Amino acid sequence: MSKHLIEISPFQWGSDRYKFSKEFPFKLSSAVDWTALSSAVVDAPSLRECRALRITGLSQGEYVPSPSGDDQEIYLADGGFTDNLAVRNLIERGCENIIVIDAEHDPAFTFEGYQRVRKDLAESPNNKLKLIIKPIDQWLRTQDAKKCQDPDNNECFYSDNSENPIVKNPVMTGCISSSNNCRAKDKTLSYVKLSIDPDKISNDELKEYYKSINVKCSDPSIVRGKDKSCSFPHTPTFKLDYSSSEFKAHRLLGEELINANIDLIRRNIMRSQE
Repeated sequence: MSKHLIEISPFQWGSDRYKFSKEFPFKLSSAVDWTALSSAVVDAPSLRECRALRITGLSQGEYVPSPSGDDQEIYLADGGFTDNLAVRNLIERGCENIIVIDAEHDPAFTFEGYQRVRKDLAESPNNKLKLIIKPIDQWLRTQDAKKCQDPDNNECFYSDNSENPIVKNPVMTGCISSSNNCRAKDKTLSYVKLSIDPDKISNDELKEYYKSINVKCSDPSIVRGKDKSCSFPHTPTFKLDYSSSEFKAHRLLGEELINANIDLIRRNIMRSQE
């Protein structure tokens, strides 16, 4: 599906296949609109023609005029199953510095989106690039990671696992390289895994929100981590009824992680400019 990826930015939308346009066929007037498009968007013929969706009346996307300006219509759908991090096109376009905020529903820390992009890049016939974030690569190779991927093991099914190295250090730096290791002047990638270590929360409002949901999580009748509110911020994708306080808590967490690690991100960017 990667050839069907559509780029949407504040400046233009489209693709090399469909051309680009500065005229948007939809309104993007608020932060909420842009958040809804934070993962990749894809022209998905398979969803467009899906018989099951037609029967149920469910819609996975919307027809819009092609950016090429002709009479063709394309069907825009969430491209999370292709590139949920929305970095594939940025990498192929040669962006020098990329910052990713990974807010996928991933209570077991399997990094599915990261692994998918890495695999797609490695298999690309045009330029076999490697996506390298060493803490993630090391985590995925460890026994802890394998244990956490076991759905019957509850130890890692919540985001405040104090022994999880990713939760301890959720902001990681790496690169996009043609070699097996990051080198000077490789394109940099700063990776923020939206995870939470309760002991490190400094924002009072975020602290109160986290405390309020964990009152429920402390109930012994609830299997810790199996309840959607116990694994904040790893909310299942199918949950669309975010409360205003929950939505704000996610934003505050992202802001807090970035602010606390801004020097690390800056050093990573400067490395590519040396």
